[in-house]
Amino acid sequence: MIKIKRHTQLQILITVILSGISIFSFSSRLQAASSELISINIPAQPLNEAFIQLSQHAGIQFFYTDEKISTILSPAIHGEMTVNDAVSLLLAETEYLFEFTNSETIRIFAEGTESEAPPALITQQPDPETNLTQNQESQSRSRIYEIVTTSQQRLNGKNLQDIPISINVLQSSDLQARNITNIRQLNEQFPNINIRGGGVTGGSVGTFAIRGVPGVIRYLDGVAQPSNIGALINVLELESIEILKGPQGTLFGKNALGGAIRYTSSKPSSDFSSRVNIKLGNFNYRELSANVDVPISESLLTKFTAARINKDGYVESGTPGVFYGDEEDAIFRAQAN
Repeated sequence: MIKIKRHTQLQILITVILSGISIFSFSSRLQAASSELISINIPAQPLNEAFIQLSQHAGIQFFYTDEKISTILSPAIHGEMTVNDAVSLLLAETEYLFEFTNSETIRIFAEGTESEAPPALITQQPDPETNLTQNQESQSRSRIYEIVTTSQQRLNGKNLQDIPISINVLQSSDLQARNITNIRQLNEQFPNINIRGGGVTGGSVGTFAIRGVPGVIRYLDGVAQPSNIGALINVLELESIEILKGPQGTLFGKNALGGAIRYTSSKPSSDFSSRVNIKLGNFNYRELSANVDVPISESLLTKFTAARINKDGYVESGTPGVFYGDEEDAIFRAQAN
């Protein structure tokens, strides 16, 4: 007969109790994640991009291995709903199913596919001839889509962690949370970025340097903005701002010795919608902006944006009645996609 010491029995008892607590905690988190109501506004778009937007709304991640997902058009979903309901609506007209593998991860798989484990945990007997291929597939399956960048054209739409360059990204939610209203405020957000201008050169004329090196090219929706006039633009209906540090001549031309800054404006929605924003602040700051999404047809979507921004100056110049830092802007923009 094998005798078990008392302290060993105590260790076993503690292990069993902790295992039970872990299982109960995981079950509670999973139930909360699948039943909590969240506000969702996702337009019709490729299914993989809809997953990315839903992950930003709900703070979850998706696993899938089928490349056909990027070719499927998802329906538009709007309103207050649970993550379960949102994923069900996105997959309603497809052959795919889903399951929670933990409280923050959802696996997408085709009907008839085994679902014992998420893709990152699926294992097979190692084969010396195919081991490298399996490792590559495992890395691809375990990719977490958190921040997507469009800056590197050969890696367009890839995970930020896969981009082999120094890059900072601010998404629309970040711009709103940090109350960024003008490009000059990027000085306060990231190191090694120097944006100067305004004053005697004019309120919208700016010069840029990254890591102390001048020569920073700017792009708005893929179109180069070589002139310093109008460089200090106001942030209005932007989807993201991407700052690429270091020489970018290979992808962005000879004027990108110091780096590149890319602005991506918000795309028109497939549903008719309108928004009005009013902001008030110090120095008599007043901002009124309005946005209207007008879908003409399934293949032609339009967005109209108008804004009026006014602010008093904070330093009186030598010229009577002239103040540095004052602002009086009128903006109108029309987009078609």
